Amino acid sequence: WSHHDESVRIYALARIKSCRRDTARFNRPKDFRAEDYIDPSFGIFLKEEPIDVAIRFEPPAASKIQERTWHPNQRIEKGDDGSIILHYTTNQQTQTLFWVSNWGPNAQILSPPELRARAAQWFRATAEQYAEE
Repeated sequence: WSHHDESVRIYALARIKSCRRDTARFNRPKDFRAEDYIDPSFGIFLKEEPIDVAIRFEPPAASKIQERTWHPNQRIEKGDDGSIILHYTTNQQTQTLFWVSNWGPNAQILSPPELRARAAQWFRATAEQYAEE
């Protein structure tokens, strides 16, 4: 809990420079469940609205994606051309966007349309930073 922001926050332990015992108290709401705020597979961002994600991975990224479980509810659909579509439901839209960007042109968000549009806007802005003047 952040008294400053008056909301639940997730802090990176590596960024905490010091700590001290305080007399301030926090009464956890009876309905508070940490798992409602944290998606176990995709990072540090607080819970966003759950979405059903579909991401196409082209070879050779497709083989790497199939080597491990990226999300507890993932499902993989194999294409005849060696590509795959990774499906999962997550409440980590922002982290999903960051993760997909690591795969460069070998990954494409297919759905939901809102996340695909957000990715397109982000990648256009990134491309503009590298455009020759």
